[in-house]
Amino acid sequence: MLKLLLIFCLPFRTDFIASAAVVQKNILEAFTAGETVTLECWISQDHGNYYSWFKQSLGEAPTCILSLYAETSTPTFYGDFKNDKRFTVLKKGNHFALTIDDAKPSDTGIYYCGARDYDLTTFSSGLFLNYKGVNRRQHHIKQFLSTMDSGALVNQHEFNPGDSVNLHCSVLTEKCVGNQSVYWFRHESGDTHPGIIYKHGNINDQCEKSSEKDSHVQSCVYNLPKKNLSLTDAGTYYCAVATCGEILFGNGSRLEIGVSESAWTDLKVPVLVATNILWLVIIAVLLCKRVQKRQETFSGCSRGVKLRSSTFPWKKLKQTRD
Repeated sequence: MLKLLLIFCLPFRTDFIASAAVVQKNILEAFTAGETVTLECWISQDHGNYYSWFKQSLGEAPTCILSLYAETSTPTFYGDFKNDKRFTVLKKGNHFALTIDDAKPSDTGIYYCGARDYDLTTFSSGLFLNYKGVNRRQHHIKQFLSTMDSGALVNQHEFNPGDSVNLHCSVLTEKCVGNQSVYWFRHESGDTHPGIIYKHGNINDQCEKSSEKDSHVQSCVYNLPKKNLSLTDAGTYYCAVATCGEILFGNGSRLEIGVSESAWTDLKVPVLVATNILWLVIIAVLLCKRVQKRQETFSGCSRGVKLRSSTFPWKKLKQTRD
């Protein structure tokens, strides 16, 4: 499920095709603390002469890790990566690999490689590097739907245009230092860049502690209201919660927008009128062609009669003289 969601929500995501200039074949890798991780990228030989690796933590802008000029083998590191000897890079042919030694939970994020040719930089689709610690905190995340008016839970996923619904993301986790960040993603068949459609702000005050004394467990419910639904709102909505150094993904809530009977009734009249007009146009065209064909036939016959009537007296006069 996590792998499927990452396909939907990674920024700059494009389907892998043979003509792609910058390609990362994997989209998800998991690691444990202390492990050595190698992220691979393939770049067309004739594309770019300046190569880079970027890291993006969820909710933050991408930061450049390093850059490498095509004619050199020594990379240039930037920012906090300058003094981090755990990061190394190797460029050989069209293979461009980033290696992280002694991986840490803070290395979690989305990694992109890029190739620059003159003023244009082309990015890969991105790979999500996820930390799988041995002592992961216990957590539970669930998504469900409710009506906006009554608040009653609903099981159906098909709605009509104009309906309103609340999408809920319920999270039960241990309380930890720092704020939780909540993101909503939407994916529909054919989408290329679904991306983040909504981000909650400071929402720690929306969480409730367990009723047990000194409990470190908290329960949070995050809502995404959708009013006056239209056909363009159809899709599967996912919530993602970044908390306690982990990213939790919901199982998704599917919204299918159908055409109600009243909407179809409203469409019946214009559809029937348009159909009748189309048939009248077709009949008129056929009649015009038929009339035109008769006129051409009649015109040909008339010319033949005139020709015979004009030549016949001369033939008779010639016979009389003889």
